[in-house]
Amino acid sequence: MTSRRPFARSRIVGDLPVLTNMDKRYVKVSIFLLPFVLYTAVMLKMLDNACQTEILRKHATPPDVFPREQSHNSTLLLHSVLRKYEAIDRQRTKLSEMLNKLLSDESPEALASNDLAVRYFNTRNLRDLKGFDKIGSKIEQPIVTKAKYVFNCTNIHQIKLIKKVGHGVSKQAFLGKFKGQPVAVKMVTRHQKEVRQCLEGIREKGMEWDTFQRSRCFVFPTMKLMKEILLLEQLDHPGFVQLLGYCVRSEESDSTDMSEHGVVAIYEYGERFVLDNLQFLPMKAKLRRAVNLAKFLYYLEYSPLGSLRIKDFKEGHFLLVNSSLKMIDLDDVDNIEPSCDIYSDSDHMTENPKIHYRTCEYDIQCQMGLCIGYNAKQNLKSMNRLFFKRLLYPSSYPSTIVESLSHVNTRLEMLSITALELIEFLEESLSHL
Repeated sequence: MTSRRPFARSRIVGDLPVLTNMDKRYVKVSIFLLPFVLYTAVMLKMLDNACQTEILRKHATPPDVFPREQSHNSTLLLHSVLRKYEAIDRQRTKLSEMLNKLLSDESPEALASNDLAVRYFNTRNLRDLKGFDKIGSKIEQPIVTKAKYVFNCTNIHQIKLIKKVGHGVSKQAFLGKFKGQPVAVKMVTRHQKEVRQCLEGIREKGMEWDTFQRSRCFVFPTMKLMKEILLLEQLDHPGFVQLLGYCVRSEESDSTDMSEHGVVAIYEYGERFVLDNLQFLPMKAKLRRAVNLAKFLYYLEYSPLGSLRIKDFKEGHFLLVNSSLKMIDLDDVDNIEPSCDIYSDSDHMTENPKIHYRTCEYDIQCQMGLCIGYNAKQNLKSMNRLFFKRLLYPSSYPSTIVESLSHVNTRLEMLSITALELIEFLEESLSHL
């Protein structure tokens, strides 16, 4: 007495069934048998129609009505149909032999064919199919490209925070060490002014348990840090501090643990400097830094994002990185030129006191409703106030360039010089020293 194999039920994984070995055999038989059954049915239908047509003609019409030639053609048609039927029968026999071989063969090739059929039912578990890499169409291996940044979410936790080195309204900056090298780490914490005030308001309302309200306190400061990351993704100039990497997980984090914090950005580390000490540098060093700052102004005016304006232009937003002045805070950078009224010029203005026209500063003409060139003028004014007055002070230079340098300082005060003109003058002066 032969023992029967126990019936193995299909398991369910996720939303799709995972077929057992018995199910795979049935699938394998169905895949090969279905085309044969369809093809046989079509050909039998054609043969049946041809036979019925011939019988109807034979009984409905006397034999002598048909010409001998037409009767011969019908015979040829029947022979042709018979040959096709025999061909179908040979294909059926061949398919039957293949099925019997597959059912008894457990070679890797058979397993590959078996899994090729099953993959239509187990698309989610494609990696688990045995022998799939042996069939003709192999899964393409993903192309591994070199990472753009040094740090990402996979290794950012390897940075050890040493101490806090700065803070603003919305984020804090820390000195970090990675394999002995210093890096700057920026993140949003609950100790920042905006976040702290928001959390205190929630505490006063007795809603500390509401995680949704707590998370909202971190949204705006985190957005400002994300804005800085996205700007540095698109801007490329030595005047900006270099972004070494970042990790984005969520909005909120009550700790400074690098392995779980929401948004973290890593930059090259720079040192603070005393602004007034710039005027005591050697002449060539001062001119080189002035040239670099002028080139930075030119890039801001013609950046890929349009003319950029630094709204909060102050000493604390710049650091000394490898003897170069670099901007480290991009919170308040935008590319929006002020709007104006296109009929604000004197030829079109009326004397009606109730009508207020929006005009442009610095004698800029209104173009298409915008003060085109305002951002560049404002950056030049701030850069001159903060740096150029100290770097280009005429009395600290040789008498050969004092007169021309005084003229340039006058144009800087009047904002009548462009960044490109300033670069050309400073490079020429540097070549004469």
